[in-house]
Amino acid sequence: IEAEKRQLEAEREQARKEEERVAENGMRLSRSSSHSGSSKKKGRQRLSNAEALAAASVPAPQSTKPKKAGGTAGVSPAELLF
Repeated sequence: IEAEKRQLEAEREQARKEEERVAENGMRLSRSSSHSGSSKKKGRQRLSNAEALAAASVPAPQSTKPKKAGGTAGVSPAELLF
């Protein structure tokens, strides 16, 4: 039990560090958080707060970047409809 508590504390510290990274560059964290969630199942549970903050603080870049990567970089949404 004590070992688990130590792991949880270490993971919480990692989450705090990632939250600081969100403030510095949210785009970088949004990319890394999706990968870290799949590779670290235990870490993902504790990083959910950091991921939620990343999603809440930077919602637009996360939703628009994949669309722009699809080849619609120079096209406005209105032009896509027609």
